[in-house]
Amino acid sequence: LVQLADAEAERDEILSALMALSLTSRQILHYSFCVQDHYSNYKIAREVGYSERSIQRMKSEALIEFAEAYRNGKIIAYK
Repeated sequence: LVQLADAEAERDEILSALMALSLTSRQILHYSFCVQDHYSNYKIAREVGYSERSIQRMKSEALIEFAEAYRNGKIIAYK
């Protein structure tokens, strides 16, 4: 029961971080990581209306955006 509560809390943290992102960033991460058959950058580009090269850059930016939003940046690692 405790594990279920922990999993639900984690899910809520992830959803909260995703909702803090811009719509485009959220779409890119959704198609990249949250669907059963992950989309290629080409397929994501077609879905959201950007070039494949732009999607590659925007995915990196979206991941940073997510890392900053998730638990107030707790997962960010600086080198």
